Amino acid sequence: MEIPRRRGAGGSSEAEIIVGDEPVIMTYDPDHLIAHAADFTISWSELLRAIGDALGHAPFRDGDVHEGFAQSGVVGVTGVVTVGPDDAAFWGYRAGRSTPSHLVVGEKAATHELCVWGSWSASDRFDLLTCYPGAPAPREIHDPEIGLDEIDDAIAFWSVRAIVVDG
Repeated sequence: MEIPRRRGAGGSSEAEIIVGDEPVIMTYDPDHLIAHAADFTISWSELLRAIGDALGHAPFRDGDVHEGFAQSGVVGVTGVVTVGPDDAAFWGYRAGRSTPSHLVVGEKAATHELCVWGSWSASDRFDLLTCYPGAPAPREIHDPEIGLDEIDDAIAFWSVRAIVVDG
């Protein structure tokens, strides 16, 4: 998937999405979304439509959003899988990351779920932090931005799940 960006170097970009029947300006960081681009099997325009539809199901347009939304068709593949004690999961570094992740060699699975993570800055502006195929996941245990109130959930989640990597 090609992720459009503003002309020039880095920084955030904007796209218009339709939430309900109303236009909303969504800001996003193309460099961050590129990390998940290869996991999508839908186009950029289909993704914008899916994000707008997903946000349209929320009762309010304020605060943070970190939810999974079921889609009518496959949106891509998810690389977060459940692992057991007999699986060869390990802690390692992913490209471009300075903190370790819980990893496992395997294959990603097709999913109908779309995770949208961001926040409403106004009723007509949504700041997308990230979006990926699959269910919501808490911040990783070693994420430097994780809050103390998020640690217990992160440990519980990531102790039994890992991110699929190639051999």
